[in-house]
Amino acid sequence: MLTLEEFKQLDALTIGRAYPDDLMEKILPFYNLLRESSEKLRALDLADSPPALVYRAGSVK
Repeated sequence: MLTLEEFKQLDALTIGRAYPDDLMEKILPFYNLLRESSEKLRALDLADSPPALVYRAGSVK
């Protein structure tokens, strides 16, 4: 999980908007949750999943 300072550095490197700290503090929990969920999804073994689920997940952009 990122700290507020790490999140601000990431923002500066990618988006560069320099949002106010209070807004960054509100966004940070959602970013950390998204990051954690993404890591769990990447760890799934899709070989054991029904093809329909794999197709559906892969088709959403």
